[in-house]
Amino acid sequence: METNFAIQIKNPTKRAIIRYLKKHKTSYLGEILKSLSLSYSKGYKYMEELKSEGLVENRLSPPKYNLVE
Repeated sequence: METNFAIQIKNPTKRAIIRYLKKHKTSYLGEILKSLSLSYSKGYKYMEELKSEGLVENRLSPPKYNLVE
């Protein structure tokens, strides 16, 4: 079952990213992009949007992303 906030996200790519991070907890951007077959530019754009919406964060360099708890 999807989390409530994943269901509320209308963009299917953003929902897929949320589902991926829910399952994998913390991941490098490249791992997310490869798993979801996204280009770097498209994936990076969505990650930045999710960050600005307060749904994901990155803490390491190179950044690993995770859901905000």
